[in-house]
Amino acid sequence: EGFAQQLALIMVSTVVVGDAVLQVPVGALADRVSRTALFRFCGLILLLSSIALPLVLHTVLIWPVLVLFGASAGALYTLSIILVGQRYRDDELVRANAHIAMLWGLGCLLGPMLTGAVSQWLTGHALPIMMAIAALIFVLLALSMFGLYELQLPAFLRNKLHQPGESKRGSLFGAAIMGAISALVVSPCVTPILA
Repeated sequence: EGFAQQLALIMVSTVVVGDAVLQVPVGALADRVSRTALFRFCGLILLLSSIALPLVLHTVLIWPVLVLFGASAGALYTLSIILVGQRYRDDELVRANAHIAMLWGLGCLLGPMLTGAVSQWLTGHALPIMMAIAALIFVLLALSMFGLYELQLPAFLRNKLHQPGESKRGSLFGAAIMGAISALVVSPCVTPILA
């Protein structure tokens, strides 16, 4: 859109402030209402704020929309961690958190590349469009949490994962590969902070 650097920085900062300031209220709310309903609500707010961004870009309404955008996106991560902690214990909890961290890092790695490519090919509104698409997919997947439909892995993968008598322990080599992939995926998120 060709915003001045200072205005673009203030806009990005507004998203981050929305994320940071509203995490404690979202966490407190998660202790008082259904966590899965709150999870779905935050996904819906992310979808709606993503759709609204290009529409309110040059109006004063952009500021509350940016706050909602940041708050809902950050809340999804917070609520994911809460839901995983509620569902899993011990080794399963460690694995589930590792998977969330790896998927989050993968999103940090691939998201900017895909958004940049889409913005070159289609429009300057690629970020809100990509966020809206991702939020829509999220909402559709979250509906399965409420019994509207059931998602399952293909049978050959389910059978391989649940074969009786097999050890559930991984190998040292597998742990090393997972660590290397995690470092590769997470480094784009961490490097700017450390630099």
